[in-house]
Amino acid sequence: MATARSRAPRARMCAGDRRAQLIDVALDVFSRQGFRGATTKKIAAQAGVTEAIIFRHFPSKEALYTAVLDSRLRSGERRRRYAELQALMERDDDAAVFGAMLRTICARYARDPRFERVVLFAALEGHRDALAHVSEAGGAQLHAIKSYIARRQKAGALTAGEPGTLLLAINGMAHFYGSVTRIFEMPMSGGSDEAAVAFFTRVAMHGVSRRNPTTTRKRANR
Repeated sequence: MATARSRAPRARMCAGDRRAQLIDVALDVFSRQGFRGATTKKIAAQAGVTEAIIFRHFPSKEALYTAVLDSRLRSGERRRRYAELQALMERDDDAAVFGAMLRTICARYARDPRFERVVLFAALEGHRDALAHVSEAGGAQLHAIKSYIARRQKAGALTAGEPGTLLLAINGMAHFYGSVTRIFEMPMSGGSDEAAVAFFTRVAMHGVSRRNPTTTRKRANR
């Protein structure tokens, strides 16, 4: 005899919830198998739906992949963090600006490293359209931060050098830390993510040498 529970019809998701579910499941599959290895059949199976449901929301695998990228690249959280960074740049608070950038990167890896894996797969697979999409989405922010660095260099607050290279050096610390701890899952003995952010910020502001650069140059010229 069928129970009341077995006879009850399965609740159907509204279109928005179903779309969000498919994007999240696709993110998981793309993060493990890349664009080439993932198929809509695999994504549908993991989501517990038919492929027809996927194509009802996304016309192609490419469209679903782009939606996965945009779910992170154009998220409200990303806009909020950038607004906070803009406020810090307006105050010319260099340590706070670099700390905020580093904290945002570390938080992305800690909260959900799947997106970083998707981007890594795109690079390994030579998926030029995906990489261009990622670059385009962050282009305005990147330009604003490089302009800030150039302005602070002109004011004498930051060391001389190409702003983009300086930015790469700073953010690279957090990206490598995130890759090691969250993607490769290698244990680190340095403490918490916040402790790492604080340390990276000190390195960004003061370097790794304890010597005074001016004193070092004077000794070298003797």
